[in-house]
Amino acid sequence: MLKKTLAIIIVAVIVAVVFIPGCGCGSDDDEGGENIIPVRVNNADGVGALHIELVYDSSIIEVADVTLGSLGENGQVDYEVESPGRVIIGFIDAMGMSGSGDVVEISFTDNSDGKSSLSLENVVATDAETLYDLVVQTSAGSLDTDDDTSTAPVINIGS
Repeated sequence: MLKKTLAIIIVAVIVAVVFIPGCGCGSDDDEGGENIIPVRVNNADGVGALHIELVYDSSIIEVADVTLGSLGENGQVDYEVESPGRVIIGFIDAMGMSGSGDVVEISFTDNSDGKSSLSLENVVATDAETLYDLVVQTSAGSLDTDDDTSTAPVINIGS
């Protein structure tokens, strides 16, 4: 009798794992994956603050987190996803940054397969010493969740 009961339990567990969705059986799709994309800054000498708005396709990806990059490691960052497809990032470094590199890193969660542009809008860079706004030029990046390729968006300081 014990063997029969044990056999029934084993069969029930196998049926549950194989036929019940979401029961630890995994998935073949790529949804839910995570990608970390930096925002690069060139010629950041003396930059003490940045206001960055990054626009992306929220049907393909969504922001999970924003953390400091290697260039911004002495600063502080805060962010807000005001509406789907737009993250507003505030960065400050009272001493001012020096050089070029990744100021922040944005973690994206995949919603579906596809390619999303990562456009920078309303970027403002402020000099740490004078508090004057600096001249900025931007170039968009992209993230392709189909083949896990990406290009980082870039902020160039100066003319």
